[in-house]
Amino acid sequence: AREVKRIDSNFKSPIYSNFNEMLLGLSTIRAFSQQQSFETDFFNKVKSNSKSSFTIISLNRWLAIRLESLGATLITLTAFLAVCTANIHFFANSSISIIALALTYSFSICFNSTW
Repeated sequence: AREVKRIDSNFKSPIYSNFNEMLLGLSTIRAFSQQQSFETDFFNKVKSNSKSSFTIISLNRWLAIRLESLGATLITLTAFLAVCTANIHFFANSSISIIALALTYSFSICFNSTW
């Protein structure tokens, strides 16, 4: 993730410097009728930045899907074990409050892992 953010910042810095150059040399660019070449260069740099930004967004979504599916598995497993242990004679004295606490903790773990 750190490398992808570094690549993204490397693609953003030419955009900022090009924009600053265009603002400072606007009268010269217009005097020599070079608007089209600067515009094409600027949009090519924005396109490169969009590709790197899309990569970051895709990686974040990939991680979020994996964490949410892991959380759903944890909640399902906790609920299944709560139902199974309630029927076993050895765990018959386990109260509903402990089962609710286990489910609450599993929900909070899932929520905290995604955000």
